[in-house]
Amino acid sequence: MPGKIIRPFNLIIPALVCLAVWTPPRSEAGRYKDHNLLIISVTNFGAQHMGLYGYGRATTPNLDNWAADALIFEDAFTQASWTLPAAASLFTGLYPNTHKVLERDRNNTLARDIRTMPELLGAAGYRTAAFTGGLDQMKQAGHMRGFATAADNPPFTGFAATTAQAADWLAKNSGGKFFLFVHGYDAHPPFVPSTRFGGVFASTEGKHVMVDPSFTYRGYMEPGSKEMTAYYHIPGPGPAKGKKAPPRGKAVLKPDDIAYLRDLYDEKLLDADLQVGNFLNSLEKELLDRTIVIVLSEHGEMFAEHGRFGRGGAH
Repeated sequence: MPGKIIRPFNLIIPALVCLAVWTPPRSEAGRYKDHNLLIISVTNFGAQHMGLYGYGRATTPNLDNWAADALIFEDAFTQASWTLPAAASLFTGLYPNTHKVLERDRNNTLARDIRTMPELLGAAGYRTAAFTGGLDQMKQAGHMRGFATAADNPPFTGFAATTAQAADWLAKNSGGKFFLFVHGYDAHPPFVPSTRFGGVFASTEGKHVMVDPSFTYRGYMEPGSKEMTAYYHIPGPGPAKGKKAPPRGKAVLKPDDIAYLRDLYDEKLLDADLQVGNFLNSLEKELLDRTIVIVLSEHGEMFAEHGRFGRGGAH
């Protein structure tokens, strides 16, 4: 599908990407002057887990359908393995070692002399708005400068809330040029069972599963081993109901544990795909005809690939 273009203002940029640029042919460049820009960031969607990139499971049927009428990027890369520095690169066009937004608790402020995409588009007459999952996409973060409207959502807010906020904003602001950024943490760990699609892919039947999915795990595999040494922490509300939280520390993930967490992750992608698909399908044709739509992910997740589980980043 590289280079396929039917409706050239819809773009699917591979997950594990935070920055890619598409320049239309010079003869067509004027055709997109004053188009709106809608960016949807599906955090933690790994390209290798999406149908439109060849995954065997139907985890992203709505985005697969959307991609049939879009330009698909198959060779693009993220600048960091977690959201904050990757998002700062997305909105500045700079590598992390240049914009220096590298940590959550320190080195987390973008220099005032670095202009952001929303600032530039705002200066060009675009209405700017962002509805995000908070945390590393919070409105106080330096890379979010320039969004005239930015929801103050709590950490790990999902698309159920942010797409509703975006739809409400569009109902009042779609008349002129706009830049709208929509983001959700639906596919972010911990990989607790989906309330909507639980059991579609994930099951413990016939497996020796010991892992508690209400924890977030980061780990590595010793050479020659099939087990992973993992370190866990409890973001958000904590362990699953009825389970006693063990002390934070070290765990061992066996092959069945890794497979189970991967299956739960696939269910979370399926859930988020439905919500994003519903939002995209709600947009009227007249609006789409004058809007560039970009779907991307700042990073993905590793399930024992390259000897790692999870990814780096602040906790």
